Amino acid sequence: MHNTTTGADIFKAVEEPLKNYNTDFSKCSAIVTDGAKAMTGTKPGLFGQLKQQNIEIPFIHCIIHQEALYGKAIKLSDTMQAVTKITNFIKGGNKFLLHRKFQQFLREHNAAYTDVPLHYAVRWLSAGKCLDKFFAIRKEIFLFLQEPSVPKHDEFKDFLENFESFSEIDHRHNKSS
Repeated sequence: MHNTTTGADIFKAVEEPLKNYNTDFSKCSAIVTDGAKAMTGTKPGLFGQLKQQNIEIPFIHCIIHQEALYGKAIKLSDTMQAVTKITNFIKGGNKFLLHRKFQQFLREHNAAYTDVPLHYAVRWLSAGKCLDKFFAIRKEIFLFLQEPSVPKHDEFKDFLENFESFSEIDHRHNKSS
């Protein structure tokens, strides 16, 4: 498609090869889109063109575009702030006993690291390494914070679940790239 990319143009561009192979849209299980109006528009878009022809096909938002949108929703500074807060909770203040329990917990679970990473705000380069290490032991951190002997901090639970989702998406994206 070199000139225009209206819904009608896209419909024709997809319909022609289907006809060449003696098949039709009924063989399509879904259409994956980037969310552009030419694709999703209810009248002029491909979705609208299919509706006019009484063709029912699910439209799915492309996973790569979902990842990009998700990445924008989670700001790095917010992530770093939460990682630092969790790290300080486990490692800092009057919680030396909690820190020792955490180190023992990591050893018992054969974690990739035997301690939670510490990020120094003064050294920006340490942020990447801190996130890498935190990511590597994220499941153990989540499990440790669920332990009965650990003071409950539900504020961390939501972040860790979101961090887990974000990490999984990031992992799949990096694997496919």
